[in-house]
Amino acid sequence: DNAHAVAATKGSCNGVDRRSIYVLLVAGSRSPIVALTVTALFILFVQRRFLLLGFGGLTAFVIAPAIIQSDLLLVSRFKDLENDPSALERIAIQSSSWQSFLEHPLTGAYYVDPIYLDYPHNIILHAGLALGVIGILLLLFTLTRGLIIALAMARQRSVFLPLVYVYCLVMAQFSGDLYLNILWFPLVILLGSARFYVRGNEFGSGRAHATLPLAKHFANASAVRPSVR
Repeated sequence: DNAHAVAATKGSCNGVDRRSIYVLLVAGSRSPIVALTVTALFILFVQRRFLLLGFGGLTAFVIAPAIIQSDLLLVSRFKDLENDPSALERIAIQSSSWQSFLEHPLTGAYYVDPIYLDYPHNIILHAGLALGVIGILLLLFTLTRGLIIALAMARQRSVFLPLVYVYCLVMAQFSGDLYLNILWFPLVILLGSARFYVRGNEFGSGRAHATLPLAKHFANASAVRPSVR
């Protein structure tokens, strides 16, 4: 019964995955597709699936001409960026936000773009607009720490949270604001998990280190276990 339940659950998950990808393709949303692609490349690279990575790249190269010539809404939105109203609007907001950032580069001055009264749909640019170079440096430092922990965690086969973080990190470059971005949720959890996955004196190197309490308990127990004659 348990085996049938597990098989049914896996089948349901696979069906949901296929339907989700289909919805993304039909809806023509570009940012989620880009984020999913980067996330897939991240996990394949971190787990050294180079053969699968090369096979996927070769497959994409072979089918790319057919996809480019197709009439999918997503493909047309990528090909027609210069005439896409949504893309043009975001470019205009980002250009205006960049000019506003240059007016107050050190500390920033605006929580939203002063002309369009909207955020620039890029978390780094938004940090510069609101907090200046100081805010950008603090943000980059925090995001980099999160990425180092995600790398260490993914190398230990704990992939769910790193995948969520990488996906949200990429999405934050194309959509969302600085204050209520969903990126903060996986980032806070990653930062709280740092001491379990990365050595304190090797944090910058990002080397994984199994320091989970349960793992340490078993390691200590095996070290003091008396030998059997």
